[in-house]
Amino acid sequence: MNTIIETQATGLANINCNSNSLSCHLYLDAFKVPLNIQDDIISETRKLKVANAGNIAKVLDKCYAI
Repeated sequence: MNTIIETQATGLANINCNSNSLSCHLYLDAFKVPLNIQDDIISETRKLKVANAGNIAKVLDKCYAI
C-alpha cells in the first residue's frame, strides 16, 4: 500500500465516518481529494462491517483507481 493511503485510512478509522461524516469530508479535503471521490469513500466505508484501517485502505485504493 501507498504511505498516503495508509495515513488516510488510519485517520479515517480514528474519525469513525459512520457517525461523523462531516469530519471525514474535512479530513479528506485537507488532502485535496475531489468531493465526488470523498462521497464514494465515505459511502463505501459505511458499508464495511469492520471499519479498521486495513479495510478502509482497500476502499481508498479502489476509489482512487476509478
